[in-house]
Amino acid sequence: MRLILLLSVMVMASMISQPQYAAQDSAGASAPAVLLGFEREGGILHFDVVSTGCTQAKHFMLQFNESEASANVRSATLLRVKPDRCRRKPMKIRISLDVSAELLDAATLTLTNAFAAKPTASTSES
Repeated sequence: MRLILLLSVMVMASMISQPQYAAQDSAGASAPAVLLGFEREGGILHFDVVSTGCTQAKHFMLQFNESEASANVRSATLLRVKPDRCRRKPMKIRISLDVSAELLDAATLTLTNAFAAKPTASTSES
């Protein structure tokens, strides 16, 4: 009996201690990705995200929030449309998305994604 109780406590503790970096909600819909960093170079947007080995740029999409659009500000959310189900130790990788220059010209881009306060993942270069 004590063994079963100990095992169930260990399983629950491991589930709580593992950071979740967005995959999909329980209904399978896309979820906003947690970002480790962001950079813009012209029409190319670079996002630093957590990968456990299988993350690719095609697993993400940038959704512009039209209801919040104004002349000077564009709001967007990076969505992870395919979860990373690999089991490697979490690491930081950079994905790049090419965005139409017309969408970004003469506008300030704001992201609605959460940023991780302290990235706990190693980089793919290390």
